[in-house]
Amino acid sequence: MRQSIRALGWTTTISMLLLFAFLATSIYSMVQTVLMNQGIGLGGEPQISFSNETLTLSFPLYVNNTGYYDMSELNVTTVLLGPQGGVISRASTFVERVPRGSAITREHNMSLSLTDILSYVTDLTQDTKFNMSLSLGLRYAEALAFQVAMMNLSIPWGAPLYNFSITEVRPFFNGTHYLLEAFVEFENHAFFDVEGTVHINVYNDKGEYIGSGDKTIHVQAGYGYSDFIEVVIEDPLKFTGAGYVEISFESPIFGHFDLGRIYYD
Repeated sequence: MRQSIRALGWTTTISMLLLFAFLATSIYSMVQTVLMNQGIGLGGEPQISFSNETLTLSFPLYVNNTGYYDMSELNVTTVLLGPQGGVISRASTFVERVPRGSAITREHNMSLSLTDILSYVTDLTQDTKFNMSLSLGLRYAEALAFQVAMMNLSIPWGAPLYNFSITEVRPFFNGTHYLLEAFVEFENHAFFDVEGTVHINVYNDKGEYIGSGDKTIHVQAGYGYSDFIEVVIEDPLKFTGAGYVEISFESPIFGHFDLGRIYYD
């Protein structure tokens, strides 16, 4: 009887040792593969495409299982956050199995509505950044489940009307009317073309309305714009040589945006 109990005790002890050894090697192997050897990640620059007012970011997802056991139920999730932290989009990629000693590559795609992005952009004239978090869930060695926050990334947002300014306002007479020419310039840092209408109202230094003008523009992504907008002076006696210009921009994508007030002299 004592021998049976002793044998059972040894069996239990050996089983526990084997279990602890399995857990130890599994955890060590997972940590070495995922964290130390960077066996899972989104590598390289994202590919960006734009169609039908939808932006698609494609990230190469690589998994290199150098550990002792198979990976399964691998789930990579990215969450794009606005400059103030609001969730804009969420995307997940699922990989059923990655056997030990093997490597795979997948595309992780995140689709973003331009309308949703612009709802988090309050200034069309300044570049900013969005934040993206990456989390990973997987089963390792068919027994251990892990959930890991991998990294936080910053994604630059290029302003479509970057550094919008009116650098010069000058009067002239065309033979029939007194006019002002307001020189407008900006750079399109966005990934899409900018098309719309710039509208300006001109006032003198007493706050009296002088006139207004419009200009339809089309600027390709990555290019700058510089041109004059003509304003008919309704009452030439009100032009004092100094004042301010109120500017707005309207397009099918952005809707109506007030760009503020610029002073001239």
